[in-house]
Amino acid sequence: STNLSQVYIIENPLTGLIKIGISARLEKRVKELSGGGQTQLFIVYSSKLISNAQDIKDSIMEDLKDYKKFGEWFNVSLSEVLKVAKKNEKDMYVEKPTF
Repeated sequence: STNLSQVYIIENPLTGLIKIGISARLEKRVKELSGGGQTQLFIVYSSKLISNAQDIKDSIMEDLKDYKKFGEWFNVSLSEVLKVAKKNEKDMYVEKPTF
């Protein structure tokens, strides 16, 4: 079976930082990152479920490398990160299962 994941971008309104990541279960992942509700994080972008989520995430992170703070967190405007995410959508795909 093909593993499908979503590329997501979330914002921490307390710090203004943006996280770029991938997950097969986005709502669960956001809850984990929120530390049991300690911090309210907002999903500002999520792709459909795709086969090449890691490649797309890497491409977005490469485009935004000048804004990187640590790990997958960036100090970048929402408009800039969304522009980069939209630019990468043309490269997203779902592999056809092979039998």
